[in-house]
Amino acid sequence: GGVSDFDVGSIFEEMFGGRGGGDGAGFGGFGAQAKQRSRAAARSPDINREIEIDFMKAVRGGTESLRIRRGGSMQTIDVKIPEAAADGAKLRIRGAGAPSNGAGSPGDLILTLKIKPHPIFRREGEHDVAVDLPLTIVEATLGAKVKVPTLDGSAQLTIPPGTSSGQRLRLKGQGAGANAKAGDLYAVI
Repeated sequence: GGVSDFDVGSIFEEMFGGRGGGDGAGFGGFGAQAKQRSRAAARSPDINREIEIDFMKAVRGGTESLRIRRGGSMQTIDVKIPEAAADGAKLRIRGAGAPSNGAGSPGDLILTLKIKPHPIFRREGEHDVAVDLPLTIVEATLGAKVKVPTLDGSAQLTIPPGTSSGQRLRLKGQGAGANAKAGDLYAVI
């Protein structure tokens, strides 16, 4: 009898090293310790890197093996490159950043993609691809059937009579991506 809330708090503080129950952080003064643990459990920093990938891997997707330094040692990480990956796109690999320095979680690895140019093809927008198609004057004037390089080999293209330089002929579904998301290939005369 006659004990105030402050006195009860003082007893818990003496017994458990913190203020008892008043801060809602746990029973019997574990609040201060929980706050210290949460600070120690902070997430480690992310690692930012730029990687250069081949044009065809960016268009078709694939896996790229990277060697990165994490926590003083070199590690190999396999990164899945999505289909139709764009130059400057960022990929986040969760937990592959700076290792944890305590109870916290490791950071992420954030990769910025730099796509190497292709000797024949170039990207136009998200899913479309273009290729320059040289023609003779006879083929352009009279029309012809010519082979056009595609991402998967080649295709036959009918050149209409009177085709002019700079004209763009479309090969539907032959661009970057797959299935319904596939872009088009443009043969630029």
